[in-house]
This record gives sequence, C-alpha cells and structure tokens, in this order.
Amino acid sequence: MDDRASFEETRTAMNMIGMSASEQSEVFRTVAAILHVGNIQFSGDSKAAVSNSDVAAIAARLLQVPQTTLVEVRVPAQRAPRVAKAAR
Repeated sequence: MDDRASFEETRTAMNMIGMSASEQSEVFRTVAAILHVGNIQFSGDSKAAVSNSDVAAIAARLLQVPQTTLVEVRVPAQRAPRVAKAAR
C-alpha cells in the first residue's frame, strides 16, 4: 500500500466535495488525536495514572484541551456483587 498515494487520493476526494483546506486540516487533526488517545497507556489500581504522558500531551494539544483534563480517569471502586434474595 502506498500511503502517499492514498493520502493524495483522500485530499483529492475532499477537494472534490468542496472541503476547504482548513476543514481538511481539522479532519486530519481529529483523526490524529483519536489515534494518539488510543495509544495512551494507563496503570494503577484504584486510581488510574497515565504511563506515557508524552503521548497524552500530543493528544491533548491536538484536541485543544488541557492535558490534565484529558487524563483525569478514575477506575470505579470494586463492589461486591449483589446476591438475589431467595423468595419465601
């Protein structure tokens, strides 16, 4: 697969449907952000922590949000499973 040719084909298609250069940039920025978010790694038990803050920083910049907002993730507390009461 030729990535360069595929990219140019995509740009040509975007131009054909009337997308402006700034709209195209927004699409590519959003796709890049989603891919970076998918690469963020978390560790921890009761409260998650980002293992690779450099990737989180890139994703936050692309999404135009503070990095702290992007990585504030809490792992829900573990609860004991509910046991149904027997009918009397």
